Amino acid sequence: MSNPGQTITQRDGGLGLSGTPGTRFLFVGCSSGGSAGLSTHTSSTSLQTAQGGGPLVVAGSWSLDGANKEKGKSGPPIDVLKVAGSVAASNSAITKSGSGPTVTVSGNANCFYSAIVTPVVGGVLGTGTFKYSLDGGQFYSEVLTIPTGGTYVIPNSGLTLTFPAGTYVAAETYTFTTIPATYNLSDLTAAWPTLMAAYDRWPVIVFTGHSATASAAAVLSAGIDVLCAQLVNGMRYPRVLMSTGEDVEATILSAFASVQTNLIAHFASKVPLKLFKASQGWGNPTLPFVYEAARRASMVGLGTNPAWVGLKDPNLYRVGVPVYDATKSGSALYDAKINAPCTYPGRAVNGKPLVYSTGFLLKSAPGSDFKHFQWGRVLDEISDAVQLRQQEWVNGNLEVMTDGTGRILPEAAKDLEQTVLGDIKRRIVNVVRDDGKRGWTSGVPKYEVDRTVDILTTGLLKSGSKAVPLANTEQVATEIGFATQI
Repeated sequence: MSNPGQTITQRDGGLGLSGTPGTRFLFVGCSSGGSAGLSTHTSSTSLQTAQGGGPLVVAGSWSLDGANKEKGKSGPPIDVLKVAGSVAASNSAITKSGSGPTVTVSGNANCFYSAIVTPVVGGVLGTGTFKYSLDGGQFYSEVLTIPTGGTYVIPNSGLTLTFPAGTYVAAETYTFTTIPATYNLSDLTAAWPTLMAAYDRWPVIVFTGHSATASAAAVLSAGIDVLCAQLVNGMRYPRVLMSTGEDVEATILSAFASVQTNLIAHFASKVPLKLFKASQGWGNPTLPFVYEAARRASMVGLGTNPAWVGLKDPNLYRVGVPVYDATKSGSALYDAKINAPCTYPGRAVNGKPLVYSTGFLLKSAPGSDFKHFQWGRVLDEISDAVQLRQQEWVNGNLEVMTDGTGRILPEAAKDLEQTVLGDIKRRIVNVVRDDGKRGWTSGVPKYEVDRTVDILTTGLLKSGSKAVPLANTEQVATEIGFATQI
């Protein structure tokens, strides 16, 4: 026998396809400062002050600064969970363009950097000057004197440059790339009790790590699916955004071929992001596409597909030409339910294409109702509304028939149905969508109490809720021609 309570089962298969609620998004990842655990932030300044730098901070700041629907206003608050980063950071070898002394780099990079160091005025230590860029030459620092002692700590980066003795030559370049530390499944598992012990509800969880390989990301995905299922079993319903890691299309497809999950949307590749607050030498870095996906998800209503091309997004221009463009590369990733950056003909600003996502697909099994991210979120909202209201009935009194069947009195069942349906309507039906219309479902969801159960003997009250989602337009087919023959 179990303690008095209730169970919620999200039913799959109802669509017949072929092949007070939580509102804050939760960002999970590594940062250079702060303490491990949960915290809430209302601005990027607060987040950076508390946690320093790193993928967790960059991804969270990108959403906080860019999720606003009105220019000048911050996006909704976020929660962050700092976890350990057992997968060590790494720096590539330095490539130099000329014959000058060989600069070296050390330290653990806070983020993904594509660094360029170049002397401006040639000379020896203490007399020559240099500048640096951490975003591939998009933004440069001010001109600095090559230190007499030979070492220079790049602010807020975790990196130190060492200039050996010698004569530096103007305009030569020293280039290298970095990968920040990230978590493994053990790190996430160790941090998970913090979430389980909290009473918060997070409709979306963003994992900010970007694995070095797709196979490593696939292993993480399987573990994250298990961890998030623990939240679902506790009647907290998150949908998850994460990266497929640093790999090419064919390798991603192979690594994720057997991955199936109703909870997680995966995002491939990287895109340049024009930061809202540039720092010395770092203003337009190339970062995991999942960071941009999280921003778009946080600026729309729960039933809107964040990949909607017609969405009015004042910050869309801040996304540069992607490393991988699905428009040019084909539909292999989309067919495998993996989301990727894409562009559309004619949608550009000042000659630069605007970047969208092919979709927000969950990596669900063929035929699953859990195809689209927003469909999952709508079902999560209904589940949350139902369970919060039904919780009030545990150990409550209900009138039953006096005919010996022990079934609930029809009038009592109707009262319960109207109460729950009122909450569902408030959260699902009587809301204004991003397109200006009302309701996150097609029509009003149904909610019914089972009138056939002997509740008097069993103590079991059974109920069910069904909803028809809004259709997601994936293709538009049109025929165009002249009205009469010429």
